[in-house]
Amino acid sequence: MQRTIILMRHAKSNWAIPLQPDHERELNERGNIAAPIMAKRLLQKNICLDLIISSTAIRAMQTAQHVSQITMQKNIMYKAELYHAMPNVINETIYSIDTHIQTALIVCHNPGITFWANMQCGVITQNMPTAALVAITFNAMHWHNYDLAAKEIVLHDWPKNIVS
Repeated sequence: MQRTIILMRHAKSNWAIPLQPDHERELNERGNIAAPIMAKRLLQKNICLDLIISSTAIRAMQTAQHVSQITMQKNIMYKAELYHAMPNVINETIYSIDTHIQTALIVCHNPGITFWANMQCGVITQNMPTAALVAITFNAMHWHNYDLAAKEIVLHDWPKNIVS
């Protein structure tokens, strides 16, 4: 069965409140614009989500909610361990996805998302910008077979990328 895993870095966050805990920062105006734009780009690529999994940081949850509203995918899970997760934690999240899910999106943070993206199919970026997406397809019966499957990057996009 062909499966698609999409990772999205949370959209741009608000740094206007001094000493605010990092986990509590919300999206800024630019982030609230970029997240829906990127969700629309998923739809333009005919990518239909079955599940959204997000870090519990407010900016990540808000990004996931924007994607949910645009894609009409209401199945959202929140995982605290995705907050500043490194690639091994992202992979553990992938392995845990239910078999009936064909396409899943994970919203998380840098630097883990950049490390993860570059580990999958060679170096693709020095930095995943805010609201950036990377989508990978693979064939496997179960998500826990992800590491063993051949992978293909089918989308690498970000808000300032000019889409033709």
